[in-house]
Amino acid sequence: MNAQIHEELQRMRLAYLAKLPQKLDDMETLVRELNQVDDCTDSFENLYRAVHTLKGTAGTYGLQIITAICTPFEDCLTAAHESAISGSDRVAGYCMQFIGILRNAVTQLEAGKDSFTEIETSLDEFNWSVTDSAIKFHAS
Repeated sequence: MNAQIHEELQRMRLAYLAKLPQKLDDMETLVRELNQVDDCTDSFENLYRAVHTLKGTAGTYGLQIITAICTPFEDCLTAAHESAISGSDRVAGYCMQFIGILRNAVTQLEAGKDSFTEIETSLDEFNWSVTDSAIKFHAS
């Protein structure tokens, strides 16, 4: 029975993983909308919600690298909102970088890799700042 449960969980994880590229495409669309409309509130809130949801559901499926990327992504969005610059080019650029890192992680997960040193290093070196002072994310 335990093997059956493990197989079912693995099947669910793989099905979830297969849906991630479309979720990232949807996030990219929301990022592009941030600069295309005068009031980007809806797009920004939808993007934040998508990142937050991805962070939680990825953790549920054991995709800790996705959660590790979404944590600073979500922090960046929170800081942008608090600084009232959610529609800025700088924030959109950071969002696209995070999405790129997520795509890299998905590719590695799909290939069955379980070591993400390169991604973890790029996250550690990624200085994002929505203000004049640099913010550096360090995974704990």
